[in-house]
Amino acid sequence: DMNGEAYAKKGQLLDITDLAAERESSLLPNLQKDYQLQRKMYYMPLAISLISQAQTAGGRADFSTSKALVESIESQGLNIRNTSYDNLSALMYRIEMAPDIFKGDVVNQEKLREFYCTLADLMKLYGKEVDFASYEQTNLKVNHLRQYLRIAKGENDAAVDYVDTIFDAQSLYSLEGENQLSFQFVKEEGSYSYIPQGVIAISNQSSNKEEAEQMLRYLFSDKGQKKLLERDFIPVDLQVLEDSFLVEKQYDVNGEITIYPWTERSRRDFMEVVKNLGEPLFVDGNLMEIIMGGAQMYLNGEDTLQNALKTTVKKAEIYTTEQ
Repeated sequence: DMNGEAYAKKGQLLDITDLAAERESSLLPNLQKDYQLQRKMYYMPLAISLISQAQTAGGRADFSTSKALVESIESQGLNIRNTSYDNLSALMYRIEMAPDIFKGDVVNQEKLREFYCTLADLMKLYGKEVDFASYEQTNLKVNHLRQYLRIAKGENDAAVDYVDTIFDAQSLYSLEGENQLSFQFVKEEGSYSYIPQGVIAISNQSSNKEEAEQMLRYLFSDKGQKKLLERDFIPVDLQVLEDSFLVEKQYDVNGEITIYPWTERSRRDFMEVVKNLGEPLFVDGNLMEIIMGGAQMYLNGEDTLQNALKTTVKKAEIYTTEQ
């Protein structure tokens, strides 16, 4: 989920406003607004991901904040031990810390303290010592379907995870329809949070600008978006996405659970979600490494909370000043 704004501000990307305008009527609402810089566009996503908050049917986990979630899991004795601690804590960062940082807010030490303490409380719920090697995004991918199935089978009570594909979304709606779990997509101020996938742009240093523009046109065309759909991504073209529901697919997972086709209600609900997206959840990977690296030092007992906070804030200030 590369954020191209920094590159655009430095004048490193070509203006693709006209190219984007060609597909404006087909794209997800507000997509162009989200990626405008001084009324021009320099980069766009090819697909999107959402974030789900799932739990057992009738469950009472409180997903309103990370702290509330941890407290509700502890007070009700809910089981989350079969989820990935690294993945959950990284998602907490993405949902609660990253948006403020991306908007230009400094890394506030008191807010960071609360976040680190919440991660420490979360670690205790796993009932074992948890060491982590890295918070790099490439090391945090887990099998999303497995997370949902563990809830459906009673092996977990709650989970927060990515919805990267059409199949992920279909699975959630199917399991909810069979009363095997309940779920919601993460929202912020009434709109659904999303993660841009496959963000593309054209470097102004490219020696093949015309060919690059042709490639972008293809990727955003019906044919290009259908190719993404064939690989199960959630495309940014509304019509291509709606057409995908016309193909009824049913899956048997390990002979244990059946994922049923989309229903009229689930199709309508999902389209309502993608038509009401809020601001994209961008993450500066380098800054995330700094902040979560400080958490790692504290949680693994390699540094005190106070020292970890001071070191992290200082590193973050140096990094943001250099950008």
